[in-house]
Amino acid sequence: MEAKVKQGIAWRRRFVELAESIFRELGFPPPEMLHDDYQPLAMEMEHAGKPFELIHSSTEMPDRVLVSCNLGQLPDEGVLPGLRKMLQANLTLARTHGPVYGLISENQSIRCMYYEKLDDAMACRILEKMRQIASDSENWRENFFTPTRNMPTKMLSSNQFSLA
Repeated sequence: MEAKVKQGIAWRRRFVELAESIFRELGFPPPEMLHDDYQPLAMEMEHAGKPFELIHSSTEMPDRVLVSCNLGQLPDEGVLPGLRKMLQANLTLARTHGPVYGLISENQSIRCMYYEKLDDAMACRILEKMRQIASDSENWRENFFTPTRNMPTKMLSSNQFSLA
């Protein structure tokens, strides 16, 4: 068990290095990071006009970081059909290990999320993937929460899947 804990701490160091690299890639000095190695650690930032969180746990899947983009609040209308469309899209996305959509029930916000492996993570590639997610998810309300009509489906260009 102690070896697993040490591995988790080593992955935490890799996450901190990655976070610092992201700040540098964006042209900012990395902030001082004070944290408990045994608690989840989140880096919040805005990129490509969207709020993102990079979340790391040294105990749960310590070799990966969860990248989460907050897309906005769940609409008041068309919720059930929209969530059905979103679940259908998630099935395709999950089968190919792509970003998936989720609902944060506490504040009714929609997220687009994916896991990134820390062993080969590079700041420039993560930032590019985040930029792509921000772009591909720009019209999520129209794609999922508007009445069905004859319109072309939005493609997630980074993975080439149909979203709606």
